Amino acid sequence: MGFFVFDDNCDGDVDDDTCDDGNACTADTCLGEAGRQHEPLEAGECFDGNPCTVADHCVAGECIGTLALCDDDNFCTKDTCEPDSGCTHVTISGACNDGDPCTINDQCADGVCASGPQVDCDDDNPCTDDSCNEQGLCVHLANESECDDGNACTENDICANSECDGDVISCGDDNSCTTDSCSPDTGCVYTPISPCCGNGVKEGGEQCDDGNDVAGDGCENNCTSTPSQACSVVAKAACVAKGWKHVGGTTGNIVCTIDGRSTGNNCDTCSTYNIYVWKNGSKELHCPNFNYSTVAGKYYSAHTPCVCGNNLDQCGSWDMKNCTPD
Repeated sequence: MGFFVFDDNCDGDVDDDTCDDGNACTADTCLGEAGRQHEPLEAGECFDGNPCTVADHCVAGECIGTLALCDDDNFCTKDTCEPDSGCTHVTISGACNDGDPCTINDQCADGVCASGPQVDCDDDNPCTDDSCNEQGLCVHLANESECDDGNACTENDICANSECDGDVISCGDDNSCTTDSCSPDTGCVYTPISPCCGNGVKEGGEQCDDGNDVAGDGCENNCTSTPSQACSVVAKAACVAKGWKHVGGTTGNIVCTIDGRSTGNNCDTCSTYNIYVWKNGSKELHCPNFNYSTVAGKYYSAHTPCVCGNNLDQCGSWDMKNCTPD
């Protein structure tokens, strides 16, 4: 700013006043009788009196400034400039961006951008590890964790190639009288087969059921009866079916031993059997003194029941298949 003293009335004395025109962008001089001169300046700092400008400088005798940038880089403030006070930053509400690509619905709160919830990358697949990358995109990486494929017909389920898979379970129960299957909802299912030949139970449509698949024993392996067989034949076949050995006897009294050895005085065990095949109600011909009335199909321990006396032991019985006594 030009600031010069001058002789205002040119009387040779310096006056109290100056020739300053109050403009910082002029060079002020006194020309004596010619008065004052205010030469515009093209450079130099100045102040234009407006707090909303910066870098004020002289241009052609005027103080020119550049509008102030009041942006505080905060989404959550409204930036303005007041001529009396300068930049102001008023907090606002509403959506904003917290700079994290993996959050959504960020909101302004007290002048700060508060992060919203994380992006939901869960694909409901236990065989992937889910995350959000730097670009805000969901990433699903395959893992090898234990899992549950929801199928009751598999076991040892484990993740492979982003899928849960298990080993198929075996539902075989080794029972020929059931149909074995598997339900994905409940697991193994065993459906009874009825009638089932060979289960020892006479069911609808069966003539007999002796619980074995041996043919020629009076009840065939298709559960049909052969009543024309002699009782001695049925008795011998029963021995074979039970794993015993036929070692002798008479037509009406078939003798078997459990291990195939010859008969003897074996009164106390069931290792030797006399299988009586006479008609029901017949006298005990082997030991008439005891006057036993036996049932076809009964079998007793000891080779000589007469000698054993009261030690005669009834060890069991079986179905003689409606055999014909011989």
